[in-house]
Amino acid sequence: MKDFLKSVAGILFFIAVAGGVLIFLRNINRKPSVVLTSTECDPPCWYGIKPGQSNSSQVYAILDELEGVNKDTIMGDYGRHNDKFAEIYWHFQRPMEDRFCPF
Repeated sequence: MKDFLKSVAGILFFIAVAGGVLIFLRNINRKPSVVLTSTECDPPCWYGIKPGQSNSSQVYAILDELEGVNKDTIMGDYGRHNDKFAEIYWHFQRPMEDRFCPF
């Protein structure tokens, strides 16, 4: 019975150490959050993009200047009004995690 408990304890210890190493390796090259580091204006404004006020060309210009935004993934979706985008989508460059952020 002692050998069994030692084996279980050893396996649990290995899993805990492996999990800690994987978390450390995942965070070692992660860039700071682009979403959380904006200090230009108060939410819901983000890096000067004001939902409902900024037009699509302003949003594209701001996104084009932001480091960490994958420029090839910026897309717009027209809503009920054909002259304005209802939402603009993009992805962040790796190793940042992708986020969906409608404007």
